[in-house]
Amino acid sequence: MSSPGGPKPAERDEGKKSEPGPEAQETLLRLTKDVERIERTLKSQQRRINATAQTLAQAEEDLARVAEALAIRLREGKRRKRRTANGKGTIHERKDGRWEARYFDAAGKRRSIYGRSRVTVHVKLVAALDHVRENQSTRD
Repeated sequence: MSSPGGPKPAERDEGKKSEPGPEAQETLLRLTKDVERIERTLKSQQRRINATAQTLAQAEEDLARVAEALAIRLREGKRRKRRTANGKGTIHERKDGRWEARYFDAAGKRRSIYGRSRVTVHVKLVAALDHVRENQSTRD
């Protein structure tokens, strides 16, 4: 039996299932897509952060190795001077601002090459050394 004022609200809703309207469904769909997009963005940013952290860790390890090598060199008191192989020539900047390359030709005579930039002189030196190498190979 029901009460004299009609069915209770719980009894009224038992038989009917209310479905959201079309606007509510569109809103729900839009919000779901927004959540998925945000999750993808967060995953992407997390991957970038992890990659950056790995790169940073690798850089720290490399820096530690270099610092250790420098400390060893300082303790030993040795400085290594960079040298080119014999017969490759040398390049330096002159007081007047030009660059000079020096090398020995096929006859064993010292030659100089001049230029406005180091790159220019290097290119000329490589060409001259190739020429020297060709002349030496024909003499042998």
